[in-house]
Amino acid sequence: MGNLIKQMKEKIAQSGSSKKEILYFAADTVKRIRFIDELDDGYNIPFHSDFELKIYEPCKDPEDHENCKLCNDQISMIDNFAWTVWDYDTNSVKILLTKAGGISPIPMLIEAYTEFGTIKDRDYKIKKVGKGIGGSYAVTPLDKTRFRNDKVKPYTKNQILDLSLIHISEPTRH
Repeated sequence: MGNLIKQMKEKIAQSGSSKKEILYFAADTVKRIRFIDELDDGYNIPFHSDFELKIYEPCKDPEDHENCKLCNDQISMIDNFAWTVWDYDTNSVKILLTKAGGISPIPMLIEAYTEFGTIKDRDYKIKKVGKGIGGSYAVTPLDKTRFRNDKVKPYTKNQILDLSLIHISEPTRH
């Protein structure tokens, strides 16, 4: 088997696993989730982003930019926010990682938090409509219920950073 075929097979094998911990919303999909983290207990994770260079990855050291090659290369940064959630579709713990902007579920999650005083007391349906800058999100809070899986624990910030690095091993566009 040639070297190129071997490389392609490795890429194919990696492609499905690179996003397994990140909750990914394809165009026109609906996910039912339960927040494990409170809205105010999530994490702000600065990502370097350059569309032309196909760079989209967490800053290696946002507190000491000299330790980050992309900071030294002056690649711009955008804030991403992350929470641990339970994904009912896969029956597993995932990371909801998203920007706070016009194309984001965050404004509606803030509204739900303001209304209920928490986001952890109910499930949410999050629907992504369309893709790219023409896309949007709809967030529907469901009835208040007790989450029965006591074994689910939130990810730490370091775990989220590590999993985010896996996530961005292939350039993504949100």
